[in-house]
Amino acid sequence: MTHLISLQVHETNISGKDMANLNLAHLEELFVDSNDVEDYNTLLALSNRLPSCKIVAKGKGTFFEGVFES
Repeated sequence: MTHLISLQVHETNISGKDMANLNLAHLEELFVDSNDVEDYNTLLALSNRLPSCKIVAKGKGTFFEGVFES
């Protein structure tokens, strides 16, 4: 799965904080639930590590290039 470009993990018990160790360099978009401040902080850090990946926090907003927009 090294060239996976899209990943959707919403509507599960997995949330933003569970993505902390995600390391998929070619990922272009990630859809995930974000329930609390820890999720937000983890997704923001992930957005900095994967700047070409658009991270959609379901119902909250989008992280891209280290910036969050609601």
